[in-house]
Amino acid sequence: MKVLVTGAGGFVGSHLIEHLIASGDDVRALVHFRGDDSIGRLRYVNTNSIEVVHGDVRDAEALTRWAAGCESIYNLAAMGNPAYSVECPRHTVEVNIGGTLNALEAGRAVGARVLVMGSSEAYGTPPTRDEPMMPERTPLRPTSPYGASKGAADLLAYAYAHSYDAPAAIIVRCFNIYGPRQSWRALIPAVMRQATEKPNESIRISAAAFHALRDYTYVGDVVQALRKLVLTGNAPDPVTLASGDSLRLAEIAELAARAAGSMSSIESDTEQDRPAQSEVYYLCGDPSPLRSLIGPTTPLHIGLQLTAAWVHEILQ
Repeated sequence: MKVLVTGAGGFVGSHLIEHLIASGDDVRALVHFRGDDSIGRLRYVNTNSIEVVHGDVRDAEALTRWAAGCESIYNLAAMGNPAYSVECPRHTVEVNIGGTLNALEAGRAVGARVLVMGSSEAYGTPPTRDEPMMPERTPLRPTSPYGASKGAADLLAYAYAHSYDAPAAIIVRCFNIYGPRQSWRALIPAVMRQATEKPNESIRISAAAFHALRDYTYVGDVVQALRKLVLTGNAPDPVTLASGDSLRLAEIAELAARAAGSMSSIESDTEQDRPAQSEVYYLCGDPSPLRSLIGPTTPLHIGLQLTAAWVHEILQ
């Protein structure tokens, strides 16, 4: 299958490219143009068998040109930081909504199915916890421009699926993803880095996030599910990808430190990554869609061990 992947130089994108290559797909990887030949996280992948192009998902004409001949488009390109979105909402909206629009238009022009990569941040914090796991029908109440942009992109894809005679878009709403190659800004690699470089010092995480609950899924499981969804061509209702296990971020940080070989304590920091009212305090998704797609998933302790091994290798 000939496919186009946007955001190919990112954390999830690089793992998806690796999985698509191993699956025998003909891959065109779009990497964000930075004025040089940088390919981001794709530097960890053998790209000899794929086509790598540099550009920007906000360039509609170019995106349609790159989609030519492709049967599927995985639209992973995004501004993915909620805290950054508070400071730069326009840039976030232009990439996350405008880029999705361009991917959908490109898919419509060339007859390709488009997978839209959403986020559980679109849900915000549920007002009640009547259900321990949040199903796809959970109302969207985003509390950051990032969450709002991802929710809007999902709705745009849903509308396209009902408005045009084109392959239906696939909307995937992922909960927190972790694994090797993730940005050092993310909680798990940040904790592991500090635990490795300063094993005897306490590790501090923001006060607002200290007691927040998150649902983490290993990146290898996610990319398998993405390809399965494209192959099966599910209806345009959102599909959640989650583990179904929700832990306090302080607990996640402690487990990450232990996996990295440190007994450092986890402490609350007065500094905030984003305004407290913008923080999402509870996320726990339904694991059944992911398990129905790929079968047994990677246990958290195994995924943390794999991530810690990568961190140690990079920091050596």
